[in-house]
Amino acid sequence: MAQPEVIVQQQFRATVNWLAEQTKPFKAWVFADQTTRRRIEHQLKGKGVKARIYSAYKPLVHYFLEDAPLDDSIERIRITYPAHPSDKKSKRFLLEAFPLAGLLEKYQVEFRSKTAADNFYEVMFFSRNGDVQIEQVFAPNQMQLDHANEYLYSPCGWIQFSDKDQFPLKCEAQTLFEQLIGHLQSWSWPEQEPYFERLKIQVDVPFADLKLNWGEEHISFVEALHEDIYFSLIELFTVHSGRDIGSRELQPGQIVPEVRYHDGPWQLKVTLEPYQANEFAPAKALSNDALAQVSEPLKPNEITATLTQLTQDLAGQPFDGLSRKGLNVPASLFDGSHPGVVITGAQHANETTGTCAALRALPMLRKEYPVALGCAPMHNPEGANLFHQLRRDNPLHMSHAARYTALGNDIQSQSDEQNFEKALRNKMVEATGAKLHLNLHGYPSHEWTRPFTGYSPRGFELWAIPKGFFLIMRHRNGKADAARAFLEAITQDLSQFEALVSYNQRQLKCYRAHAGTLPFELINGFACDISVRDNLHVDFELVTEYPDETSVGADFRLGHQTQFEFIRSAFAHLDIVDQA
Repeated sequence: MAQPEVIVQQQFRATVNWLAEQTKPFKAWVFADQTTRRRIEHQLKGKGVKARIYSAYKPLVHYFLEDAPLDDSIERIRITYPAHPSDKKSKRFLLEAFPLAGLLEKYQVEFRSKTAADNFYEVMFFSRNGDVQIEQVFAPNQMQLDHANEYLYSPCGWIQFSDKDQFPLKCEAQTLFEQLIGHLQSWSWPEQEPYFERLKIQVDVPFADLKLNWGEEHISFVEALHEDIYFSLIELFTVHSGRDIGSRELQPGQIVPEVRYHDGPWQLKVTLEPYQANEFAPAKALSNDALAQVSEPLKPNEITATLTQLTQDLAGQPFDGLSRKGLNVPASLFDGSHPGVVITGAQHANETTGTCAALRALPMLRKEYPVALGCAPMHNPEGANLFHQLRRDNPLHMSHAARYTALGNDIQSQSDEQNFEKALRNKMVEATGAKLHLNLHGYPSHEWTRPFTGYSPRGFELWAIPKGFFLIMRHRNGKADAARAFLEAITQDLSQFEALVSYNQRQLKCYRAHAGTLPFELINGFACDISVRDNLHVDFELVTEYPDETSVGADFRLGHQTQFEFIRSAFAHLDIVDQA
């Protein structure tokens, strides 16, 4: 095997170490956790220097965690957030305050916008006795031209010695990010895709994750940096290829940001390596009872063993395919009447509750619905392989680097001539005569940010914060009435699932507080999106979206139970699509 080729290897001096050398009082905003910031403040105090060091990442949330005068005397809180300098209608700073509406739900919390783009939040605390306390919270940002030739307003470091002596502070995190982008922009890449087999970016970050007391939220700069690096490099290579930002046709190779917490210096190492899949030891098949209790994503070997056993037990036939890198795509066919149904899970491999639900549902479906069925519960084995590698260090992170195949592209963008994962799905459709494809997906279970490229995830702004379980219906022309009737029947069934309804209501309440009106219609209390797709591979494709990146424990079990109930309901109302 070829040896890795090192593109860059570098250490970066921690900004807090520079702050520790200051000799006059100051306030500073840096990318560091509270423990680190307080340690430096203590060192400076010992030298007679008064300093206060704040977080440059999500400063308002950190303010409420560290400094806000919260006690039982407070009745309500009003937060006025600044305007975005280039888009006065933007809710960017309201989003950056997420999930305060949830964290502060014991109080009456009101959010207001202001016209000034001054980077200051105004926070008013109203006491029960009529007292009002007003605080100003600074959120340093600056406009910069990025790798996609767009000006973006992004969080930055800052230092203030006095009102007249203050300026942006180039922190080590931002320097690391910019130098990574610069090195890869100047590298000599091949003309043809893929440009590499694997591009590995190893980053060591001394910024510990902080669990928040609301849902599955945490503050993780490690995760945010993983996300920003991955999608920024996708954009960089999209520009290099001559395509428009947002195109999913790109096939650069596998981009692997391994961003990890460690108690040491900020470090960056970038290498070009051969692709190598991780090996998983043979596993035993899980029983249906065991599947119902699964509390974390199933490993590829567990999925394969369980589907193999179910296929034997339910008189099906293996229908496996191969990925571009030669990994097995486990799939099965089951005989029955036509039109049949195709079920796929984990097209995006970090969306995992659907996989468990599909395996759980097979015995019930074969017993109650004698229709032809094709099932591929792990549609993207290359992504799944990487996902479980990344989970070793960060099991609760969303790990979007595992979203696509090892070529770096979405399965959906594969051409019909390529005999890989997408072709397997199409073959299952043909074999079953399916009019319906149940495409089981997920999305982040907690906030998704890109701190150095505008904060919100460009192109995926809709998915930045969770909004509960919802459905996306795509149908061919002339099928609109049946599509809506199908959704109405399924959502009516799901509205009886009390745990899910309660979960959705809580998430939607917080979503509306931070993002405004839901961009989907509600059908029986569930967000639904309906659209016509004339080039669809079936008459109806129904996509589930459960916030499961990356859930564990009770939240994961609720996720696969929700997907299971969805599958059960969809089959109970097959007559609607079959007769359309």
